[in-house]
Amino acid sequence: MEDSAVESLEDFGTDEAAVAKRWITEISIAKKEFEDWEKRVDDIVRRYKDERADSSSEQRLRRFNILYSNVEVLKSAMYNREPVPVVERRFSDMNPVARTAAMMLERTVTTEHSLSDFNATAKAMVLDYLLAARGVIWVRYTFESGVKAVDGSPGQTVQDVIRQNCPADHIHRKDFLHSPARCWKEVRWVAKRAYMTRDELTERFGKEKALEIPLDYKPDSSEDKDRSTPEQDAFKKARIWEIWDKP
Repeated sequence: MEDSAVESLEDFGTDEAAVAKRWITEISIAKKEFEDWEKRVDDIVRRYKDERADSSSEQRLRRFNILYSNVEVLKSAMYNREPVPVVERRFSDMNPVARTAAMMLERTVTTEHSLSDFNATAKAMVLDYLLAARGVIWVRYTFESGVKAVDGSPGQTVQDVIRQNCPADHIHRKDFLHSPARCWKEVRWVAKRAYMTRDELTERFGKEKALEIPLDYKPDSSEDKDRSTPEQDAFKKARIWEIWDKP
């Protein structure tokens, strides 16, 4: 998007419908910008999987998939084990508070790391990077709230956060998008696409809005994809973009 277009984003308006129209336009522009790249990557992935037209046994005997071989070697070179969290102070002075804080942070990250399947996430990201020159890990914050007793006040309770964590998710390249830019510093927004059932939509946005959102996604492997049946409808989901706008 050119600078002149960026300066006129406010022209869309500030009400809900206008904001939605603005982001639909932004996403459409970004998809168009990366369309050729997506096609090239699709070709690369097909070659990596050796999905070629001439699949006869005689033809396969003469082949050696050098792309697959190289990528498998590079995967081990780039990532061969889970990282070990290390939290250090910038200034190594005799400050017991800073030392304790660093130790707490390191233990927190280590615990979080051990509870999540970061190894599988990292391996998927590395494969994307080697094939598509871009791998995405998205860190999100989750929490659970509950009733907690107030110290020193028998019988009194308060609603509080009882558990929180930051899982790291691998985002498929087709479910990640950002504003077109010459370098990463100029990127104005990033977005990821989530696939949600009707129940998940209701929990997240409320029943009224959830009923207005179409379930427009069905797995490619579903039979009779163009025909709607009660059995097929059970696999339908809505495609929702989560957008983080820097400005």
